[in-house]
Amino acid sequence: LAAGIGIFAGYTRSRLDPLLMRTVDIFISLPPLLVLLVLLTGAGASAPVVVLGTALVLFPGATRIIRAATSEVSVSGFTEAAVARGESTRAILTCELFPNITHVILADFGVRFSGSVVLIASLYFLGAGLPQITDWAVMITQNREVMTTNPWGVVAPAIMLGLLTVGVNL
Repeated sequence: LAAGIGIFAGYTRSRLDPLLMRTVDIFISLPPLLVLLVLLTGAGASAPVVVLGTALVLFPGATRIIRAATSEVSVSGFTEAAVARGESTRAILTCELFPNITHVILADFGVRFSGSVVLIASLYFLGAGLPQITDWAVMITQNREVMTTNPWGVVAPAIMLGLLTVGVNL
């Protein structure tokens, strides 16, 4: 969704672009953790609600990044040459623009993945996530009381969360 909206808005620069971006700005202004807590309270704690809620709060930033990258690439010489050759908009988007912004999308994905891990871990740390689930954040929460006698109960899950986010980004 974010890639589609971002590429469309960045390439076409139509009258729809400002409307799309202002809508995205409204979503960016909402605090992610608060939105997820409200969704979980209203819709119930379930895996689809957590996944869709996380995607809902993270897609606006990705849309803005992809739009900016597309706007930059769409004025390049190879894109103008494709337009001059008479290629269709779909061909320009899929063959010229998308391959040239893939590195931006992948880098942003790594950052968004790390953010989603922290966001979901925050939900579980607060006890607002899915009930009866084994999670590293739940392990940290459960072992806080015995941290002075057994620090590895907290340190090990925290290290694993860090390794997960660094590993995905690498």
